[in-house]
Amino acid sequence: MKKTLVAVAAMAAITGAMADAKISGILDQAAITSSKTDGNGAKTTTKSFGEDLNGYSELGVSGSEDLGNGLTATYGINLSLSAATGGNNPAIYHGTGVGLKGGFGAVTIGTSYNLNFFTNAIADASGFAGASVGQLNGSAGGLKSNILTYNAPTFVPGLSLAAEIQRGGASTNAGNLTGYMAQYATGGLLVRYSNSTKTEAANAVTFAYSAADSGSSDDQSYSNQLSTTSIGGTSTALAARTALDKTKATAIALTYDFGVAKLFYGTSSIKSSTTVAQIKSNTTGVSVPLGAFNVAYAVSSEKGTSDGTGLTADGTGTGDGATDLNAGDTVSSKGSRLFVTYALSKRTTLYAMSGKASVDSIAGASSTLKTTTSSFGVKHAF
Repeated sequence: MKKTLVAVAAMAAITGAMADAKISGILDQAAITSSKTDGNGAKTTTKSFGEDLNGYSELGVSGSEDLGNGLTATYGINLSLSAATGGNNPAIYHGTGVGLKGGFGAVTIGTSYNLNFFTNAIADASGFAGASVGQLNGSAGGLKSNILTYNAPTFVPGLSLAAEIQRGGASTNAGNLTGYMAQYATGGLLVRYSNSTKTEAANAVTFAYSAADSGSSDDQSYSNQLSTTSIGGTSTALAARTALDKTKATAIALTYDFGVAKLFYGTSSIKSSTTVAQIKSNTTGVSVPLGAFNVAYAVSSEKGTSDGTGLTADGTGTGDGATDLNAGDTVSSKGSRLFVTYALSKRTTLYAMSGKASVDSIAGASSTLKTTTSSFGVKHAF
């Protein structure tokens, strides 16, 4: 059997029948302690082992084929993994798709995070991980399926341009998204701007608890609504999305690397075109390399304005499913995150994280939600 595999590999090398392929991945596991305090002051603390605190665990296969005349075919299949659970169901993840690149630039079609997501990530000094507390709101972007991304060739040194189109798969324009990005980097300076416009599907105001923690205001979820307070690990809907309503999002990132330290600033906004509802987020931070250590700290704030059709927790700390935000009411959140890494090698990193966040200033409803999370983990890339 072994000789057969060797013979097949040799034949493929001679004939070129086997495409170039690279296997890569990330495994990230940590010991996590998380505490939540609801509007009544009731506090719950949980301890667990998990991931997604320093990048998602994933497994991928990628490669390319030289087609000649300066044209190259590219492909990638990436699966998200949950190494901490026994019933693991891999899902398609960022970087999955097929494309072509050449003198015209590069085009890919598949599943990827959109341009606004990466702008928010660049602005976060403490690293952009989905499960961590105290970070800049990432709801302006996210993992998108059925998306085409175009990266333009370099016309000016340091200048990068890109555009994206997502199709919702509906007979109308519902679910369609278009976005653009411009980035300029020179010396230690990096400036990036991106925006997107999405046509929403029609849906009435809906309300639901998570099945795992029914009755807790910390785990509210909303369907097809403009929502805020993601910094605090909670969700408050600010507006119902109506048929073919357009949600517009912008994001700006600014960083400067002095060598001894790197400064970060980011701002983003999300607004519904047919209502007054909107979300504005800001983050500032600094990272300092100390040999094999890197210390990063970020502070974020976010404010959402309701159009009067949104939902939030009431004074009892439970969601009643009714419209309980008035037009012009605001929901504010703030958070901070300390992230320390130690490089054991180029591929293995130890890390410690401490984050905290609060959601308050809910006009018309007395509620302050607080979340703190700390973790110690290890990340290996291969």
